[in-house]
Amino acid sequence: MSLTAAVGLMILSTFGFAGGAVFQHMSIRAEQRPGKEQALTLRQLGGQLREPQWLLGLLLIILGAALHVAALFLAPVTVVQPIGILAVPWSVLLASKIHGYRASRSVWLAVSVTVAGIVSFTVLSTRFSHEERASIDLPLVLIAVVLGCMIGAGLFTISRGASVAFRSLALAAGGAVLFGLTSALLKSLFVWLKVGESLLSPAAGFLCLGGIATCVVGGWMIQQAYAVGHPEVVVGALTTVDPVVAVVYGLVVLDEGMRINAPVVVAMLACGAVAALGVAGLARYHPEARQRASLAGAKCGRG
Repeated sequence: MSLTAAVGLMILSTFGFAGGAVFQHMSIRAEQRPGKEQALTLRQLGGQLREPQWLLGLLLIILGAALHVAALFLAPVTVVQPIGILAVPWSVLLASKIHGYRASRSVWLAVSVTVAGIVSFTVLSTRFSHEERASIDLPLVLIAVVLGCMIGAGLFTISRGASVAFRSLALAAGGAVLFGLTSALLKSLFVWLKVGESLLSPAAGFLCLGGIATCVVGGWMIQQAYAVGHPEVVVGALTTVDPVVAVVYGLVVLDEGMRINAPVVVAMLACGAVAALGVAGLARYHPEARQRASLAGAKCGRG
């Protein structure tokens, strides 16, 4: 019953995440001059706190996050996290409705590939996983956090030199790594408390502060991704990279994958690669991305 409730809560949360992404993206892009996709300054980001549309998006994300936390409390992270991929088709439908364009076959093919990859990844992870361990290996948690932060920083660095089409994708992927760590640390805190440890212990404090820090920095990277890209691409990157990070953490750190062997790991990596290709396709074939490419080609022709 708790597993069914967790799945239902997570499905509901995807509507909040999709709607929040679209509304925050619209608010941020409204402040920019047409054709000027650029990073947000801290002042500009602070100014969004006075924008009703951005605040509506924030409210939807908070509601989605609350449902997500409840789902994590009821079920293993390997089960809960990948369900977030449903936010991708919701965001495509909502954005196309608001902006008045019709998503092309290429866009829907990219969405389908992404969803198929993550669903297959989820089936494998849940088929060979079990409930988490009864204790937390703090040194292993620390190693996982350091590695995750290094990957996030690397993706941010890559975004600085990437093309416009893939700058948002790199930023969103970096933010997704940190968001995946946030969910993983939160689940670790629940496991820590379930075994009777105190919320006031140093370990619990580390898990709380680590979760807050990764959430804040990841959120900042996602806002930058909105400024230079499209909400569907950002959501696609989030719901692909985030669950992979959280599931790997659950399998390795929380010991939810005792029955997983080498062939299963290879199959999971292949599914993750398929999902990543789908998100890359979404970034390439999004209507606005195609329009920018056409304009760039026309400028080169005139030159």
